[in-house]
Formats: sequence, C-alpha cells, structure tokens
Amino acid sequence: MSKTLSIAAILIGLYLIWSSGNDAYTLVNNPEWATTEGVVLSSRTEYSRQKTSRRDYRLDIRYTYTVNGKRFETSRITGSYGTGFRGTKREIDNLVRTRFAEGQSITVYYPPTNPEIAHLKPDRNAIMAYAWVSAGIGLLLIGLFFLGRGLWRFYLNFRAR
Repeated sequence: MSKTLSIAAILIGLYLIWSSGNDAYTLVNNPEWATTEGVVLSSRTEYSRQKTSRRDYRLDIRYTYTVNGKRFETSRITGSYGTGFRGTKREIDNLVRTRFAEGQSITVYYPPTNPEIAHLKPDRNAIMAYAWVSAGIGLLLIGLFFLGRGLWRFYLNFRAR
C-alpha cells in the first residue's frame, strides 16, 4: 500500500471516528428524545441528484422551536443515518402542502442534554453509528500499519547504506 493510500485511510478513518463518534455519543447519552412544538418557517421541494439515474427529490425545510425559553432555528430533518423525507416530486410537494406548510405547527425531537440538536424524525440507530465508528477505527489501523511498515522499510534501507 502506498504512502498516499495509507494517509488517505488514516484521514478517512479519523473523519469517520469523529463524525460517527459524536452521533454515537449523543445516542448513548440520550436514549429518550424529548419533544417540543415547532413552527415551519419555510419548506420547498428540492431536486437531489443521486448517482443512479432515477430522479430523487427531498424536503428542504427550515423551522424554529423553543426549549426552556431559548429559541432555536434549524433545517435538520434527521440524524446522519436516516433518509429524511425523499421521494418523487409529487410526494414531496404533497408533504410541503399538507404536513410542512409555512407557519404550520410540527413536532420537534431533541436530546434533553443538548436541545440544539433537533430533528423532525428522531435518529435512534445506534448500531449504524457504532458500525461507522468501527469502520473508521479499522481504516485508521490499516493506514497506520502500512504507513509504519513503509517507514520501517525506509529506515532499514537508510541504515543499510
């Protein structure tokens, strides 16, 4: 494995550990999500280009909610491992009109220890968070192993001269 691939594996591994580790920590420390009422500020259907050739649309929403007298505003629909609201243009247009019209009341889910992290669909998929953390640790270890092996060979060749 080349040095470039080793460094890429290390960086990707660190990113996966950092991003998924934060989600796993939030899920473990907040097994139950609290709810509050929010208000839709804006919502629209957005075209989402996927790698496949099918046309995919998603809900783009901005909403506000209040917890303990503090007002928050966000556009987060679900956590890292959920799909949010996706579908055909007609399906998402229908969601915008019926469930997420501007000014409409909505239920907002948030972890009691950190109300800044809110979702419209609570993310309780800790298994996926742990799987991504494990993948990150695996990539990090593989990258470190091959980088260390390459450096060790370089050292032995340098010493032999």
